Amino acid sequence: MDAEASPDHPPRGRYIPVGRRVLVAKLSEELPEGETRDAFDTLARRLTLLFHIEFFELRERLKELYLGFNPDQPGKGALPADPPVRAAFLETLEEAIQAANFRALEQDELLPAQDAAGRVNAQVRVTEDGFDVLRFYGRGRRGRSITVPKLFGLRRETVEAPVFEHVILVAGIDPVFAPAGHEADRLRPGGIYLKLFRDIPQADLRTLYPNARVVMSVRDKLILGVPALAGGVPILLNIVPALSVLLVVVGAYLGIAGTVEEDAVKQALAALSGLGALGGFLLRQWVKYERQKLRYQKQVAENAYFNSVTNNAGFFDMLIGASEDSEVKEALLAYALLRRAGEPLTQAELDHRIERWLHDRFGAEVDFEIDDAIDKLAKLALIDMDGERLAAPPLSEALDRSDAAWHALSREALA
Repeated sequence: MDAEASPDHPPRGRYIPVGRRVLVAKLSEELPEGETRDAFDTLARRLTLLFHIEFFELRERLKELYLGFNPDQPGKGALPADPPVRAAFLETLEEAIQAANFRALEQDELLPAQDAAGRVNAQVRVTEDGFDVLRFYGRGRRGRSITVPKLFGLRRETVEAPVFEHVILVAGIDPVFAPAGHEADRLRPGGIYLKLFRDIPQADLRTLYPNARVVMSVRDKLILGVPALAGGVPILLNIVPALSVLLVVVGAYLGIAGTVEEDAVKQALAALSGLGALGGFLLRQWVKYERQKLRYQKQVAENAYFNSVTNNAGFFDMLIGASEDSEVKEALLAYALLRRAGEPLTQAELDHRIERWLHDRFGAEVDFEIDDAIDKLAKLALIDMDGERLAAPPLSEALDRSDAAWHALSREALA
């Protein structure tokens, strides 16, 4: 993780936070003289189709490998363990996640500082018992203004906090794990849970764990407990002197002791009334405690529910779509900026120009994947190399080359 990371200076990631159509429109405005916007739009569509075919095979492979680990499949028992297939699925999944420009989140990002701001104003306890895989991935981290609850939700305050545009959770349950209690309905042994969330503050990442459980903080316990002591102790002190009389009266009625006077009976009834008042007071305090826990649990549930994009079997379509989108944007940026340069560039020079262009046009701080972009263009013959110098062919020639690549890839896909 970047040592300079903060809400104001988030670490640079590979994710390009600009829509593909917006990016294509901006790039087409800055083409060399004689090259038209329509021609560049055509090249962008062809690259989109080329990468769609390439990633189609990856998506189908992921779906096939996931069949045995989908916790939503019929039945409630543990899913069969298949270590080789499980390992192959996780390796293939990692490939797709990296292609979509997600990065694995570090442990210190999952354990925010005590004063870190998030939308969920609750202390969450999680355990990694029972998981054989537990990974978080994020992209699009940036500082944003968010509204957080204060004073048990009675007041709201706007603060600056780091927020991830998208977060992926991959949680695999050990096939031999025997969940108990509320976990028995949430975690299926042998299953692999895949979840995609949006707009998640870094301080709320722990609330996304499948077994996240709200616990009352020391502050909350003091806020609820001190009034309980202040109100309950006087009642108890008034009752204690009358308890001995109550015991005598009860003994008399049971035939254990002798007779009692009328005043003793009145004192015993007063003691019973006091005990009832004390019981009612304690019950009210317990209800307040449980109600506050439910409020916090509701915050956790709403954070996961309303920010959930997709999960499990439906996860792959979104992930592969994001991977295709990232690949197209990277290839177009490398081609267009190299073409716009008007002269051959080194890989480092092109990388710097792309990052500067994204910063100047969109204010985006991106650690551009220049190696990957060059490899993609070279595979499609959309770049010319002369030693360490790189050059992009004219747009008309690039269209001819992309057409040849399209026919070759189509024949390969149908073979």
